[in-house]
Amino acid sequence: MKKTRLLLARHGGTLWHENNQVVGQKNAELSMKGLERAEKLARFLRNEKIDLIYSSSLGRSFDTAKVIAKYHRLRVIPSTELVERGFGKLEGMDKKKVIHELGRLKDPVLEPSEGESAYDFEKRVIGFVERIIETDKGKTILIVSHEGMIRVAQKYLTRFDRTRDDDDYAVSFCGLTEMVINDLEKGEIAVKKWDEISHL
Repeated sequence: MKKTRLLLARHGGTLWHENNQVVGQKNAELSMKGLERAEKLARFLRNEKIDLIYSSSLGRSFDTAKVIAKYHRLRVIPSTELVERGFGKLEGMDKKKVIHELGRLKDPVLEPSEGESAYDFEKRVIGFVERIIETDKGKTILIVSHEGMIRVAQKYLTRFDRTRDDDDYAVSFCGLTEMVINDLEKGEIAVKKWDEISHL
């Protein structure tokens, strides 16, 4: 059976992140620092054999993916299924001022006003991951996306490893997680890198 290599990379940071604002599905652009990190990640991956690059359709991820893609002569495939969880009316607000509300939204079925529940978000992300592992079997796939999406994928692919707590599911800006999938149904998945940031 062919093994599938999955690379998960978070986008570079934005001014919204630097100002501690809730970003969600707002189309915040990469900051200068974010662009610098994207370039460092791209150079780190430049000698990797990557077959496909998928990205969230939001600018901060898509722009990060394009920086990487230039080293591989690949077209970035954008997908709305890879966008961050929608936090509705909380987006743009100072995280410190809405920290209680954000905590409540860990409840799987609670939806922020004009936003998306954790359940619906996870269902969307897992559906995409399962599909590409099946359709792109045996290839090396890079996904450039967001903290929430990558954390959901990490938890799902490691079967919610009980030896890890939430703090272990860190997702740094331009951090890289690598997993080799032999058999998804049987859980035959090897973690090769976990939020690798040595290149930064």
